[in-house]
Amino acid sequence: FPDARVAWIAPGFREMLHPWLRVLLFKRELLFIPNASAIAASRLPEAERLVLRQRLLGGKRRLIVHFGFLYPFKGVELLFDIASPLSDRLIVIGRFEEGTEYQRQVLARAEVGQWYGEAKFLGHLAPADVSDILAVSDAVILPFRKGGGEWNTSIHSAVLNGARVVTTSVSRRGLDTETGVHYCPIDDVGALKQALDAAPSWTNRSKGSAVDTDTWGQIAAQHLSIYRALRRR
Repeated sequence: FPDARVAWIAPGFREMLHPWLRVLLFKRELLFIPNASAIAASRLPEAERLVLRQRLLGGKRRLIVHFGFLYPFKGVELLFDIASPLSDRLIVIGRFEEGTEYQRQVLARAEVGQWYGEAKFLGHLAPADVSDILAVSDAVILPFRKGGGEWNTSIHSAVLNGARVVTTSVSRRGLDTETGVHYCPIDDVGALKQALDAAPSWTNRSKGSAVDTDTWGQIAAQHLSIYRALRRR
C-alpha cells in the first residue's frame, strides 16, 4: 500500500529503520498490534500436574525451563550460568540446527562438572506437552541476546500457562507484576540469577487455570480493520 498512512509494527520499529526508510514513514500513522501465544493453555488436572512435576524434577528443588528454536541469539548456553545444578533441574525444549558448532558447544556444556545429568534436552514436543511442562515449571528462562518483548510468542506462551518468566530486554527493567515477566539487561548473568532467585516457587504460586481467549482472532480482526480502512481511501 504505497499511499497508506497506517502500518502495524512492533514497538520501536521506526527507530530500528535506516534513516532513509524513516523518511518514507514520516507521515504515516504507526499502530502496534501485539503478538500472542503460539500454544494453548495447559488442561492438565492438578493431580496430574503434581505427578508430572515430580517426575521432571527428579529430586531437585526447582524446575527451570527453556523452550523454542535453539539458535545462538536465544542465549541457551547462559542457562548453565543462571541456574544452579545443585538445586535445579534444567529442561530444554526445542530443536537445534543439526550439526552446528553451537549445538556441540551447548550439549558439551551440559556434560561438564556438576551439570552432568542435570539438564535434559527434550527436542521437539507436541504443543500440549509443552504447555503442561510450562505449567509445572518454577521459572522459564529466556536470555535472548537481542532482548524480548510483547512480540515474542515464547514469552506469551509461558505467561498463558502461569509460568514466571525471566528474560532480557533492550529497554525494560524489573518485574512486570501484571504478567509475571522479569526483564533484565542483555547478557547480565548476575541480574538474571537474581531475578530467578526472586521468583516464587511453584508451590507458592497461584494455580488458577489460565483462560484461553481467541487472541489470534482478535489480532486478525485488528489487521482486517486496517485493510478495510486502507481500501476506503
